[in-house]
Amino acid sequence: MTQALVEELEQALNTTLRSGTIEWAANLRICDMLSANPPLSPIAIQRLDHFLRKESPVPVLLALSLLEMVVKNCGFSVCRYVDDDFAEALVSLIKKRESWRYGIGRNLFKSGMGSYLPSGVGIGDDERKFWLQASNKVLEILQLCYDAFLLQEAQLRPVFAAYKKLRQEGHKFPRGEQGASAGLCLVHGAEESPAFLAGACPGTSSTRSPSSAGGGGGTPSNASRG
Repeated sequence: MTQALVEELEQALNTTLRSGTIEWAANLRICDMLSANPPLSPIAIQRLDHFLRKESPVPVLLALSLLEMVVKNCGFSVCRYVDDDFAEALVSLIKKRESWRYGIGRNLFKSGMGSYLPSGVGIGDDERKFWLQASNKVLEILQLCYDAFLLQEAQLRPVFAAYKKLRQEGHKFPRGEQGASAGLCLVHGAEESPAFLAGACPGTSSTRSPSSAGGGGGTPSNASRG
């Protein structure tokens, strides 16, 4: 791993995470770099962690878009670098709807008094829709990792711990018709998983696949920068 590679990765991360829309080319370039140079993964994980903690939903959705592509195209070689802090950042996005700001915004906007809120207090309708997209995407990604890496649970303890905690709390995870993640067939290395071998992906194999972060609308192309 050379300094030139580090700088190239950081430039690509800046391009995609500070954009107002999903930068497919930059995301795929990042996936290529991480696949060829797994030791670069901690740098990408650290930057993703930073953007997952943003107070605006747009950079969070962009980070989740990149994370999903990395999971699918790089597989275990990158996911093994996910630590407790990163898993906590993902869980906190699910918990956001339980926060006081989310509750105040929802109640006051429903009552027609949202316009009286000071700036930064409460969450409006449009913003809540984006946060809901982020929450749903986290559930999809965690379910995807759980199904794809069942045999690597010991090495992915933070991911599996987050998944099990959320399930115990009653959160509903998306499942495909075969009982596994709909995107399982797209994850690099998932063909070794019992979920794959059980027939969740009949007649298919892992393929390179970009995927949007905001299923059901995506990140708007004119969104403000994070």
